[in-house]
Amino acid sequence: MGDSLDENAAGGVRLKSEGGMGMKKNATILGIICFFYLAMAAVTVISRRVYLDALPKVRVMVPEGYYAMENGETVSVQMIPAELRNGPVYVVERREKNGEIRMYAKLVTPEFADGEKDGRAMVKSGLSSLSAVISEGFEAVKDGGEVYVENADEIRFW
Repeated sequence: MGDSLDENAAGGVRLKSEGGMGMKKNATILGIICFFYLAMAAVTVISRRVYLDALPKVRVMVPEGYYAMENGETVSVQMIPAELRNGPVYVVERREKNGEIRMYAKLVTPEFADGEKDGRAMVKSGLSSLSAVISEGFEAVKDGGEVYVENADEIRFW
């Protein structure tokens, strides 16, 4: 409708556009493509933060260990906060997934010694001095589930 026919010197006929609709259409398509790529870049940048925010937040501690004599043998004893004696005890394991090191909770069943010392429970077996025991935030943790360790930079062996 906005187009007209134009005859050229060679006798051919070509369609001549009026009103510049082709430029507006191209600018609109280019704008949509730019918006799409900017949106994809924004999602890529914030997706990691959203993923980490969805993970259970935990704090870990390394048990204090010492050696003791029991039945004439030297045994390793680990000390953890006494309040962990009554609930589930989780340790954090580092594993690689998709080329990244990630932290996973593992439920353990430590064997506790009788009594407490300075508000700490004595563990005879089930933990080592290299175990990272979840001390806070374990309520939302599931065995084998990924966790976000808030104080990972404070742990000496990571």
